Amino acid sequence: KIISIRPNPAKDDIEINVQSATKQEANVEIFNALGAKVLSGRKNMVGGTNIINLDTKSLSSGMYLVKVGVESQSLVIGR
Repeated sequence: KIISIRPNPAKDDIEINVQSATKQEANVEIFNALGAKVLSGRKNMVGGTNIINLDTKSLSSGMYLVKVGVESQSLVIGR
């Protein structure tokens, strides 16, 4: 479960706070407003709280959807 994404709006990087029930590997993806995947990767999660840091310098200003596993949350990039 995504607890928070900070900062939002973001510029150069974001911190995603994720709560995981078990130790697992999760897909981390960012989609633009048109639904195109613009960033993806896999992260190892531990049971409990996880912090994922992502570099967003390559993303243009706009609205994005951040997806970790099956959970998703919106993100605004402002330049």
